[in-house]
Amino acid sequence: MQKEIIRELDHTYLVPEDIQIDETEYMLQMALRGRLPGILPLSITGKDGKRFLRADVTACTSIASRYKNVALTGSDLRKILSSVRDTAQKMPGLLMTAQDLLLDPECIFLGPGGDEVLLCYIPHLSGSEPCTIRILSEFILKHVDHSDQAAAGLAYDLYEQVSAESFLLPDLLSELLIRYGPDAEPSTGTGTQNSGETCWQSWQNRSPDNPSSYAPGSNPTADSRPRSAKEARAGTRAGGSPGPFPQDAFCLLYTS
Repeated sequence: MQKEIIRELDHTYLVPEDIQIDETEYMLQMALRGRLPGILPLSITGKDGKRFLRADVTACTSIASRYKNVALTGSDLRKILSSVRDTAQKMPGLLMTAQDLLLDPECIFLGPGGDEVLLCYIPHLSGSEPCTIRILSEFILKHVDHSDQAAAGLAYDLYEQVSAESFLLPDLLSELLIRYGPDAEPSTGTGTQNSGETCWQSWQNRSPDNPSSYAPGSNPTADSRPRSAKEARAGTRAGGSPGPFPQDAFCLLYTS
C-alpha cells in the first residue's frame, strides 16, 4: 500500500492511497466519531473532487523511524506487541475486526512522549492487502536486539508462528508474551521453549537471504529495511532479490 505523510500548519497526517471509503458505513463511522483506545484518530478530507481517509499522526513517530538505527529492546518489543494484542482484543466489542489494522511498521506510531502505541485502522483493509502482521514480524526480526535472548526468541518465534495459514492474533500474542515475558525463566534450549539461538538456526535453514547478517549478537544493518506491501506480496525486495516470505503465503488475521 502506498502511503503519504502530509504536513499542515499544526497537524501531520498519514494518508493511505487508493482506499475506497463509504462514509455511511458503520465501521468507518465508529472510527470517525470517537477516540478509540490504541487507534490513531481518523478523519476524511477532500481534494480535486476525491475523498480521502487520513490518520492524525501529529507529534507521533513511526516505529520504522524510531528503530531504523536503534535495536528493539525486549521491553520495547513487548510494549508494541502488547498494544497490538490489547487493541485487537477490543475490536470485536465495537463490531470491528482486527483484520483491518494496518500493521506495517511505517503505520504503527509511538504517541507524544513515546509511551502510547497507536495503530492505523482502515475498514476492509484485509480485502486489498496481504497479512500485514508478517511485514511487522520481519521488521522485528531484523531490528531486535539479538544479544537479548528473550527478545530474540520472541522475534523468531513470532515470525515462525505468523507463517502458519491461520491463527488467532490476540491468543498468539498473549502466548508469546507470557513465554518470553520479563519473568519467564531463561530457556536452556532443551525444553519446549525455543531460545534465540535455536530459533536462529531455524531461520538460517529456511532463509534464502544472506543469513550471516542476522546472527545472534549482531545488529543487522545490510538490507534491513521493511519491505513494502507490494514487495511482500511478490516475495521480493527492491532489486528483485527473494525475501523470506513464501509467495503463496496466506493467513487469516481475526479475533474470536
